[in-house]
Amino acid sequence: MFKELIMMTMRNKIISIVVSILLLISLVLYYSYTNVEAEVSDFKLGDPAISISSEKISIAIISALISNEISIPLLIDVINGVNLDINMEIKNNGLIPIEIKSVKYQLYINEIDMGFNQLDLQISVPPGASRTLNFYHLIKRESLIEAVASMVESGGSANISIDGEATVSLLGINMTLPFYKKINLNLIEIIRMEILNKVGVGPKT
Repeated sequence: MFKELIMMTMRNKIISIVVSILLLISLVLYYSYTNVEAEVSDFKLGDPAISISSEKISIAIISALISNEISIPLLIDVINGVNLDINMEIKNNGLIPIEIKSVKYQLYINEIDMGFNQLDLQISVPPGASRTLNFYHLIKRESLIEAVASMVESGGSANISIDGEATVSLLGINMTLPFYKKINLNLIEIIRMEILNKVGVGPKT
């Protein structure tokens, strides 16, 4: 009887220890899962901001730009695209290492779809650390036609936004981290000045 009592006590202690360990593991997993985030830390035009077809710049185009007589066909004919510089940060504030698997995003100008991109990655982030990802995106001419019309109608204003998600792995379990960022600028004026500077008739800085 006494032996059975000891066995039962030991069994209860083992069960209690196992439950405590499982509870601790669950808390660590939950804490780590809820303390990973992705954010766009910097979202701006690249350098150069505009890719230009120099051979298509004529005296007539320069004259129109100087007098600020901007037309949609003129801009579309001269530019190859708009360069974007995107910096995003993945923060691991949890207690378990994570691995960044991929980043995918959609770009918009004035709510007009500018295209989708996906980057497949394999980057480890230890607990308490972060990783900054830098990538460039060229919005090509063919995607800009509708957006340029929208910008001309709105006096040059462009709301450029990035909307996407990063996929990270935590102990083999994938989780998605959404991110979003928007900037506003007068892109038409930037395009105008980039072209004028290209031919040497922009303002001296």
